[in-house]
Amino acid sequence: MYIFSMYMLWLFVVYRHCPLAGAFSSSISGYSQQERNNNVNSSSSSQSCHPPVTSFSREKDRWRLPKPQTRVMKCNSRGGHGTRWPSSSSSSSLNASLPSIAWVATSAIGGMTGAPFVIQSTKTWYNNIPLPSFTPPNSVFAPVWTALYTLMGIASWRIQSILQKPSLQQPNFVLVGNSPFISLVQNNIILFSLIHYAMNISWAPIFFGLKRLRAGHILNVLLIMTLLPIVAVYFSIDLVSGVMLLPYLAWLILATKLSSGVCRLNPTEVKYGCWYNNAKLQDEIWKLRKQAAKTVGL
Repeated sequence: MYIFSMYMLWLFVVYRHCPLAGAFSSSISGYSQQERNNNVNSSSSSQSCHPPVTSFSREKDRWRLPKPQTRVMKCNSRGGHGTRWPSSSSSSSLNASLPSIAWVATSAIGGMTGAPFVIQSTKTWYNNIPLPSFTPPNSVFAPVWTALYTLMGIASWRIQSILQKPSLQQPNFVLVGNSPFISLVQNNIILFSLIHYAMNISWAPIFFGLKRLRAGHILNVLLIMTLLPIVAVYFSIDLVSGVMLLPYLAWLILATKLSSGVCRLNPTEVKYGCWYNNAKLQDEIWKLRKQAAKTVGL
């Protein structure tokens, strides 16, 4: 009797919690031939792939609906076929920050290539030639240019990341004045940014290394002319990137005005097929003093 009661209790639990068992027991006890015929007729007339809505189907569907979700959760927890594990926030942020670090490091390291020419010039001729009254102290140039190159690297990385998105593969920029040059810059913004960057890092070897003051001033003017459309395109793509280039534009305008004053106070003259200016003259004087000091043992 105890075994029979436990068996009946097991059947009741299975009937309540297992749809197949409930369906089986219901088909044995509760279904009549007339109900089966009605179900067949209603299913053929509705032309649907779902069974007719009866008390049995409602009861069965009520317990069947959660099962696909449970199976998906189990599949995901076991890492089955097609399961894509979401990366943690720390790893995704780290992967996103690595390209930005590379862009910033490349921009800063490239800008440091002109540092030896600047340091050597400040020790030899730069402080011995007439300079404009608004010339900043020498200690200002290194931190300012480091910050500017950092901002340039971040801005370029942001533009590159945005353009790599599928929705922006062929961007439709809207700018004031649709000139052919602006269109060319729009379609090749990263290339133009790299060309401008190469012109920028070549300024220090020309102005300080070769002591070509006028050539350096002309290069400054070209830098401003090429930077203006780049800033406009950056603003049209990403507002933050465009704002990041504004300090560089302001400093470049100041540097151009400074180089113009240096060229005016130190004109370049050509005599006997050779060019001279105060920068080259002061550099040769410094070399003679250094050689004389080495000769006398000082």
